[in-house]
Amino acid sequence: MATGTTEPRADGDAPAPRSPASPSGLGRGQLALLASLFLVDLGAAMVAIALPLLLVRDYGVSFAVGLTFAIGVVPRIVAAPLLGPLLIRHDPRRVAIVAALGSAPLTALIPVTDRMWQFQLLNLAVNLFGAVAEPSRLALRAATIGTGQEFKGNGLFVAAERVPRVLGPGLVGVLAGLGVGPDWSFLFPTGFAVAAALLVLRVPNARPRGGPDRERRGFLATVAGSARLLASTISGDRFVAGLTLTAFPYVAATAIARIMLLTMTQTRFAAHPGLYGWLLGAISLGAVLGALLSGHASRIDYGTLYIAGNLVEAVVWLALTVVHDPYVALAAVFLTGILEAAPTVVFFAEVQRRLRPDLIGYFYAAVMPLIDAAATGGYLLGGALIRHGVALSGWCVALLIAVPVLATVRWFRVPPPSVPPADPNADPAADAAANPV
Repeated sequence: MATGTTEPRADGDAPAPRSPASPSGLGRGQLALLASLFLVDLGAAMVAIALPLLLVRDYGVSFAVGLTFAIGVVPRIVAAPLLGPLLIRHDPRRVAIVAALGSAPLTALIPVTDRMWQFQLLNLAVNLFGAVAEPSRLALRAATIGTGQEFKGNGLFVAAERVPRVLGPGLVGVLAGLGVGPDWSFLFPTGFAVAAALLVLRVPNARPRGGPDRERRGFLATVAGSARLLASTISGDRFVAGLTLTAFPYVAATAIARIMLLTMTQTRFAAHPGLYGWLLGAISLGAVLGALLSGHASRIDYGTLYIAGNLVEAVVWLALTVVHDPYVALAAVFLTGILEAAPTVVFFAEVQRRLRPDLIGYFYAAVMPLIDAAATGGYLLGGALIRHGVALSGWCVALLIAVPVLATVRWFRVPPPSVPPADPNADPAADAAANPV
């Protein structure tokens, strides 16, 4: 596997160069991208709170809650294998703009539904656009971070993404305090999406040269190419393999934790309306602090940081199952946010540092459907665990986070390789990039 830098290929299909670093360590266009991500994530944070509140209000707490969350992930699983070639053939900026503008009006229609199937259909459509938008934003993010500043730059981006998750619940809470309910919380993301799309126009082009002239491939061939890329990546670098393989159960665990918190607010914390939003906001606030600290943790071994952050977070989630005080619960989830941010920064930074820039979009497009599948499983399992109480959910969360990390602990001691593959045919991404959809 290659490092973050790459030599031009003989066929002239070199990736677009990363933008030069500014004194802050980020490339040009980073402020526009940060602002765009902020607005998109602020709208998503409001919907993330309003969606379950609307669902619980109209349909009650049941397995349908977990099922609806899971259904929303399905289009992302199906569409993601096509996104790597899509980002090669088209400017990621254009992809991000179209996705943002497409999801905006559909989000505004969610509260006017009066049937579960309508609710789920719109949820599917919104998440389809979200599946298209996410890898394009990740590709743009990597393009704006200067070489050598991967940890500081990704730390800033992770922090910027978490700030809206603090503000979003607060805005939903303000609207609830005004007596308008969760319905109005679906309108603001429409305006945010339009503004975010305009800001993306100021971000430099991150598309590799030569992509638009490539041949098309069928869906199954594209899926196979993405699978080969993922297999090549994790087999060539055990650190990336550890990051990738532990990410799947972690995402499943966070999905279960989300439903666990919703269950807690409807049972033991029923006297505190709106606490669910504050709990998610506390997690995000902790993540902002954790991301900022992680971005400057240059003296700490990143493998150690990843291991410690996950293991301590598992313990905190388990301890939360015996908490009956809402303020203690807020403090506990705030701590989980700090602990979650550090491994997240390590993941993005190490992927950027260890992969060639032209393969980053492909990597995320290959990983995301598996991540979303893990989230789907987590939501379904979390919904099924509702009837068995909080304790069992907490144990599942803790074990899903801790056991995979302990099983791969030695993999996080591998330094990044410094030599690109000599034979381009040995890199599955080369074949996938040569024949995108």
